[in-house]
Amino acid sequence: MNRYKKLYPRPQMRRDSFLSLDGVWGLNNDYIEVPVPKEAPLSSYPEKGYEQEMVYRKYFVLPDGFLKPGERLILHFTAIDQIAEVSLNGQYIGRHEGGYLPFEFDISDYLRYENLITVRVRDDLDTFYPYGKQSKRPHGMWYTQVSGIWGSVWLEAVP
Repeated sequence: MNRYKKLYPRPQMRRDSFLSLDGVWGLNNDYIEVPVPKEAPLSSYPEKGYEQEMVYRKYFVLPDGFLKPGERLILHFTAIDQIAEVSLNGQYIGRHEGGYLPFEFDISDYLRYENLITVRVRDDLDTFYPYGKQSKRPHGMWYTQVSGIWGSVWLEAVP
């Protein structure tokens, strides 16, 4: 059971057609609670150390009647640190760079009855991207790194 409420992440832009994908995802060869970064105890992920590359996987089936004729399905990510490449059912959807901005993709043309989202994340802690006080070797004022999916993920049907 997911311990997070399935609240719409953008209350000022609420739509009726919302499906949260937060909860248990596959990560590398284990499982993790999304939207918690893998370094946090609440993530339930056993490997807390630095991993430069991560592969997240999530299966989903749309509820009956969720997508009406003429609507498109948008896959939203609130935050992924640092470089994300997204695929659906083995088809490349797109890429996003940076860890603090939300992004989305129209996945309508790649849908099946049963779907698999794959998110390949690379986090080099590169100074090209904002990273605050994160460090691969936290000490003093430097914090433990936050990597991977650390914001809500959801689907939304739009006209």
